[in-house]
Amino acid sequence: MKKLQWLKTKVGLFLDPRILYLMNLPNGDSYIVLWFFLKDMAGMVNDDGKIYVSETEALTTQLIAKSLHRRQPFIENGLKALEQVDLIER
Repeated sequence: MKKLQWLKTKVGLFLDPRILYLMNLPNGDSYIVLWFFLKDMAGMVNDDGKIYVSETEALTTQLIAKSLHRRQPFIENGLKALEQVDLIER
């Protein structure tokens, strides 16, 4: 029998000033989707928040763009916005 996995996140997330800031940016709602994608990937790898394809291959902006069906410049801008509000660290 397969063990159920649960998603755990904070409540009141959309009251967080960082999320409110992102929501008011052009494409901000898509940046939030990007952030959730990154959180999901980090949870799957489960290595102290680090994200990679394998221990020798990083998850590149090109791979993220392909996974989310977005252009690479969009992903790069989104990562900058997430980093600016301390939701990710590179």
